[in-house]
Amino acid sequence: MTLYGSAVPEPAPEEPAPSPRRRYLIVLATVIALILGGGSAAFLLLDTSPNINRTAPNGYAPPGDGATATDALSDQPSTSPSVSPTASPSHSPSPSRSPSAHPSTPGITPVTYRAPNGVLCPSVNFQPVLDMHFTTSADPTESQTAGYNYVDYGCRQPFGKVLAQVDALIFSDAKAASGYYVQQKATAPAGSDRFSGLGTDAYGYVSKTNSYILWVLDGNLTLGISLSAAGGTPVPGRLRDCEVAMAPGTLHNLVNKG
Repeated sequence: MTLYGSAVPEPAPEEPAPSPRRRYLIVLATVIALILGGGSAAFLLLDTSPNINRTAPNGYAPPGDGATATDALSDQPSTSPSVSPTASPSHSPSPSRSPSAHPSTPGITPVTYRAPNGVLCPSVNFQPVLDMHFTTSADPTESQTAGYNYVDYGCRQPFGKVLAQVDALIFSDAKAASGYYVQQKATAPAGSDRFSGLGTDAYGYVSKTNSYILWVLDGNLTLGISLSAAGGTPVPGRLRDCEVAMAPGTLHNLVNKG
């Protein structure tokens, strides 16, 4: 049948509805596409952001759970050399004083000297002179000279052609003795001999070709020994050895034992 003479088209046949299996596959493919697309976007986002968890040099990884770098390194052995703590600066030392014959040591009394009964000759050890086959040719002569802070006790003893002169300058203290000794030593001839094991310090030298003079410092004592040989015999070398042998016994006899 037609209206106004026009033909009416016949309806097209309907397409068959997709089967349930095909619908499931379409949904699954869509979900997979969404997952892959979202993962790629997330990967791109993370890859362009700062990565604070990358391994740092020396194998150190920043700690997590709120810990600090100090906490993470506290159990690791230190690779830097250890430095000992510096001691706090001490007070400046007091100005140095003149050398003392004996350093003060707690519990030890410094050695002091005196001339027993105010004379020197009985305390002088003349045995080394006698051992050179010289005998006394006259009585000894004592002398005594008082100074500001010392007393010079002298003993003069002839042994034939050898004359011995010994002086014991006993000072009020070791500091005064040391000061005098240092002044004397400063004027000694060049090339003077030095001796160890005699008092605190000792030196000697040849005088006038036929004499030898020895000086010894110990405590409050400056001891001088001079041997002169008429005619040059014994030679100064033998006189020196004799004086070195005389000194220890003389020092021992002058020690203040009171």
